Amino acid sequence: MKRGALLLVAVVLAGCGAAKDEPAPPAFTVVQEAHAGAKAPPPAGRYLTARVLKADLFIIARAEGEESISKLKKAGADRVISPYRIGAVQIAQTALRPAVVDFVEIATSSDNLELSIEEIHIQQDSPMAGRPLSEVTQRDKMNVVVVGIQHAHGHMEFNPVASTVLQSGDHLIVLGSAETLKQFERSAR
Repeated sequence: MKRGALLLVAVVLAGCGAAKDEPAPPAFTVVQEAHAGAKAPPPAGRYLTARVLKADLFIIARAEGEESISKLKKAGADRVISPYRIGAVQIAQTALRPAVVDFVEIATSSDNLELSIEEIHIQQDSPMAGRPLSEVTQRDKMNVVVVGIQHAHGHMEFNPVASTVLQSGDHLIVLGSAETLKQFERSAR
């Protein structure tokens, strides 16, 4: 997953219905040439971007250095990941808050069957839309903990109060067992 542009193109091609045994379209060749450090640009008209192939694609890019972060964002990446920054933050957090780091690792590990963390999208026709959090997370029925809500307008609310009314487009960040999270997600549809 650390191949940047090549991974991105593979995702784009999968989203556009290209079969595995079909030859790569020109866009793939262009990215390969650019990624291999080709000196000359491809002929005019061969510049295709991921957004042209799939307009609603969520693009994640890997930055090699701090200076490339802003360039990748300007180029259209929705998120830019810097492995060096992530590593530095992880080291600092481990030194300052080792129990928190251990908890997050357990909660996000696919090996853990007791606790998982998931993102649940509240769609427009969801029975949860327009209802307070207290109604949809009744602990005696669902046994999940909503630790955050990324509202449709972008604001992230941490530890939301029970009276928070859920809206379509919200994303709930939820802790629970894998099974209860599946049930909770089904009830959100």
